[in-house]
Amino acid sequence: MNNKGFTLIEILAVIVILAVILTIVGPKVINVFSGSKQKAYDDQVLTLKNLGKQYATEFPYDITWTSNVAKVTISQLITAGYVKSNITNAKNGKAICGTSYITITNTSGVYSYGITIYNTGDAGC
Repeated sequence: MNNKGFTLIEILAVIVILAVILTIVGPKVINVFSGSKQKAYDDQVLTLKNLGKQYATEFPYDITWTSNVAKVTISQLITAGYVKSNITNAKNGKAICGTSYITITNTSGVYSYGITIYNTGDAGC
């Protein structure tokens, strides 16, 4: 009789052990990937805010202030050559529309910056 190979019980035991390991490690691997996407998105938002600030500094007459608020659109940044025309949202992989904008708020000489991002398919895009 040839006794080379594994029995069904041994193969099932290995499968069960692998399933337990994947159950423990799987969620941690998924969290690492989703955490890196969020970090990339946060960096992207910060970069766009800084580009909006730079644009407003270099082209102050191209932005319109309403009360104490001004907006710099992604389209303006593209036209001025600050960003490429096909920006992809780092979090969801969708294209960022040119109607997205950086908000500049002047409160007694102190400037703060915000951002509104519209993705392809969103209202406002």
